[in-house]
Amino acid sequence: MAKSTSLQRLLTNTTIKSFEDREKVLDEAKREAFNSRLGTYLALAYAYQWWLMSKDDRLYMEQKFKSAEIKVSDLETTNFLVPTIKLIFDLNEPTYYSRVTEYALVLQYVHRKMDEETYEDAAACPSLAVEIIKKGKGIRKCAEAQRQFNNPKDENEPPQTDLEAFLQKVCTNRYNGKESDGAVNIPAPKSSAGLVLMVGRPDQNNLIDIVDV
Repeated sequence: MAKSTSLQRLLTNTTIKSFEDREKVLDEAKREAFNSRLGTYLALAYAYQWWLMSKDDRLYMEQKFKSAEIKVSDLETTNFLVPTIKLIFDLNEPTYYSRVTEYALVLQYVHRKMDEETYEDAAACPSLAVEIIKKGKGIRKCAEAQRQFNNPKDENEPPQTDLEAFLQKVCTNRYNGKESDGAVNIPAPKSSAGLVLMVGRPDQNNLIDIVDV
């Protein structure tokens, strides 16, 4: 709690500049990205401003991504949020997938909130983006809220306990069969991300004890 309070105080007392030139915005975003936890908030705010200033100029954005050797999939060309995060935070390696996704969700969250009545007459500046993230209780909470907004719970989706029982049965059978695949394709119900990830371990009876799903 003390760390969170300290960060909130820093954000409140930090002067957040706004630039009219998108190249300066991009430079500031990259500079803040490697500063500190506070810098991450500011970098996301500048990332949002740069994306907002540039999203209608596809050629410009594509050139920026190409120069940084960032590949853009057909799906990502719809909004360029993922490559924007990769560019600003230098997270182009596959190992950074989770963080890239989280930060891109935060930008989606900020953009969605900008359309709400509370902010509709306000300028979409970096200080406002930081304020939205603060009110959303931080980066992780904003990302989770946007993930749930993107993937509303399906009433027909099996309860978590049913999913765990299914996974336990399948993985126990595979374990007893001495199959050691790191990733297994099984017809399990899909999570909101399209994947089911299970952490488990064999118990004394050779049943897979699920640690987390």
